[in-house]
Amino acid sequence: MLYLFPAAIIALNAKSKKVVILAFALTFLFENYFLHRDGYYPLYFTKIEIFNLVIRFLSTLLIMWLARSLRRSQLRVNFLANTDSLTGLWNRRCARIAIEQSLAKLENRRETFSVAMIDVNDFKKINDLQGRAVGDQVLTKVAHLLMEFLSDVVSCCRLGGDEFLIIAQNYDELK
Repeated sequence: MLYLFPAAIIALNAKSKKVVILAFALTFLFENYFLHRDGYYPLYFTKIEIFNLVIRFLSTLLIMWLARSLRRSQLRVNFLANTDSLTGLWNRRCARIAIEQSLAKLENRRETFSVAMIDVNDFKKINDLQGRAVGDQVLTKVAHLLMEFLSDVVSCCRLGGDEFLIIAQNYDELK
């Protein structure tokens, strides 16, 4: 008696190349599922068995898609929680974490770090006279200038209002 692989059985009845490719992919993915206890592959499958295989395959794709979208959402939430929405710089929370990490490195490995605070002079006057839209543009311009001026080793954070914080690791190496 001739025993055919399941993909061959499905492919014999298939009318399109996509179904044939899907049948061979299902056989490759679920080969042990098709194998009987006696060590042979059955000659026929019921529609329910094929339906179950398709559901398994689609469920796997759905789980992969959901895991990917969950990871993207987690990254987005993390980005929104750690950055200032106006300037794109780190926010106060990230500044606190960076300083705590720098202090831990200072205690453990004797690495140095420097902190500088920048305050925009007379910013309240700009906001009062020109309006908040102009004040936001000034803050954004200051943030872009800081990012241009500072290297990748130096962290720049916006603490709030018109206050910015710069954290430099191993300042001696930066000279």
